[in-house]
Amino acid sequence: LIQDGLNMIGSSANAYSIFLDTIPFRFYPIAMLLFVFMISYLKRDFGPMLKAERRAIETGAISSDSNFSGTDFTESKNYLGEDVKAKWYNGIVPIGIIIFGTIAGLIYTGIISLEEQGITNYSVKEIIGSSDSYLALLWGSFAACIVAIIMITAQKILTLRKSIDAWFSGIRSMLLAVIILTLAWGIGAVTNEIKTADYIISLISDSINPRFLPVIVFLVCGLTSFATGTSWGTFSIMMP
Repeated sequence: LIQDGLNMIGSSANAYSIFLDTIPFRFYPIAMLLFVFMISYLKRDFGPMLKAERRAIETGAISSDSNFSGTDFTESKNYLGEDVKAKWYNGIVPIGIIIFGTIAGLIYTGIISLEEQGITNYSVKEIIGSSDSYLALLWGSFAACIVAIIMITAQKILTLRKSIDAWFSGIRSMLLAVIILTLAWGIGAVTNEIKTADYIISLISDSINPRFLPVIVFLVCGLTSFATGTSWGTFSIMMP
């Protein structure tokens, strides 16, 4: 999304570098991380979460009567059964392959890209910035899936057919995330085609002091996120 936004305005800046440089200004996620540690330390919740916990303890209801519960696309059945003892390495090994496989893929694709550009002296930041993250994630996740299936079938925990069924069940649990991302890209494309950014610029460019731009962008992002219900959609609309 960052790279698409930069291409839209004809910028040659590196998307990864911009991502890293803007981390100190990501106030909301930083505040949420601090809030998580604060809740863990104080051992208490606040607001609606506190009410939900009290309701669950007192009545056993995990949701209020007024909540609408739609179809759960992420629901999956237990393929292992209750009598199978879980083994930690069956989870740790595939996760490790995803992490290290993705890192290796980023390094490999980044070096290849830089060498194709005739660059021989490069830093780690330049390697990651020139890498193909999509391809690296694809390699890492696919390798982890294959290793997980081999481990499960070799230990005779599941048959090959049930392992494949479990794999597709896991893919199905990502359906909502894929839909959200697709709609986010769609919103970004629509706003680009109807020139929303140009219209807003024409309205406020001569009447607002540039010093207020960060605050205005923050408020607009907050309102957009609240209206659309998706941070990815906000990201797609607001970039660049």
